Amino acid sequence: RFMDVETSSGNVFADLHCDQPAALQLKAKLMIALRSWVIAQQPTGADIAQQLNTSRKRVELLLADRFNAFTLEEMVEMAAGAGIRLDITVS
Repeated sequence: RFMDVETSSGNVFADLHCDQPAALQLKAKLMIALRSWVIAQQPTGADIAQQLNTSRKRVELLLADRFNAFTLEEMVEMAAGAGIRLDITVS
């Protein structure tokens, strides 16, 4: 039995017809970058929370991949606290 296969647009959120797919894709990339940064740093939870300007509970949610617990704006601010550089290209 054959299945219909669609070519990806490059954004899974667009492919799933989510609202605001570009923002969701950016948020997902930020979550991956922040989670990787936290794991690589290995400081105490309080140190991480202070640097990210958030609470220890929020850091725990980040490490638990609780995507919907954060707004895009929160993720951008935490990335700035972590020193994660964001480059936006407009073409």
